[in-house]
Amino acid sequence: MLSQDLMSQVEGTANRLRAIQADLADMDEQTRREHLEEELERAVSGIVGPERREFLAQLAARFPSWDSDISGVGSSAPVAAAAGGSGDDMREWRDHTKVLEQLIKLASKLPEEKRIAIRRELERAGLAGSGVGSWPEEPLGRLRGLLAGGPQGGPEPGRVLDMLTLLLELTVNLERVTWRTWAQLAPNSAVKRRGQLQRSAAHFVSGDDEVSRTQLQQELEKLRSLTAAVIMAMSKAGQAAYKWFENISPSRVEEYARMEGKSFGKSWPEKFWTKYEQLASNIDPATIEVQVMQAIAEHAEQLLRHGKM
Repeated sequence: MLSQDLMSQVEGTANRLRAIQADLADMDEQTRREHLEEELERAVSGIVGPERREFLAQLAARFPSWDSDISGVGSSAPVAAAAGGSGDDMREWRDHTKVLEQLIKLASKLPEEKRIAIRRELERAGLAGSGVGSWPEEPLGRLRGLLAGGPQGGPEPGRVLDMLTLLLELTVNLERVTWRTWAQLAPNSAVKRRGQLQRSAAHFVSGDDEVSRTQLQQELEKLRSLTAAVIMAMSKAGQAAYKWFENISPSRVEEYARMEGKSFGKSWPEKFWTKYEQLASNIDPATIEVQVMQAIAEHAEQLLRHGKM
């Protein structure tokens, strides 16, 4: 069902077609036809897909003299023919070459976003391929730049989709693992996962205006930065562990023992050993793990703040 606004537009278009037909009754057929086509093209220029077909069907219903077998075809041709054309016009619009000529003529006058919408509808209907020739030049140029050094020709659309699938699977899994790891390393960090890359990619690829190329690029950049920061911060794991075990190093054990003083009846070596046993008994793997993870998280956040990835 059409919206109330589109139904009002149907009524308005029908009235204008009747007025044109009446005003140009004394004109030759070609002039009358051109005026009718121009009015109809203007009326449907912003309507695509199922709504366009329903719009034309509703418009055809307001002209009962039109041939019923073509009143709901879903193009502007039946409307133009029935509104003021002859039987020859009707037969002409059954000729697919004529329909194609009119489509090309119409498309040449449309802005790029409407041309893209028409192309998508034709692709969904299986009437247009998705070869490289139909790809936008700017992203195609970027892709070719990234693939520099490979064989000449292409890219081959099927292979591009296969590669896109593999890269998306890798990226989505990497995002999941990276954010899960970060949540364990720094549960209280201000760096939080705000969106979901897989969902954003789905909206972007489908042409949804909700997600722009800039937004998708920002999400990917945030994932890249966090992944790089966590990997670079891993170098702090060894330092954190060494810092903890430094407490039971020979020099530190001797320092602690001498601070306590020599025990009665024991030599210094015996005192040192007793102190070492005391300190070593306090080794807790969980405590060491927490300190190591904390050191990694702190260094990663520092890298993110200063943009050093």
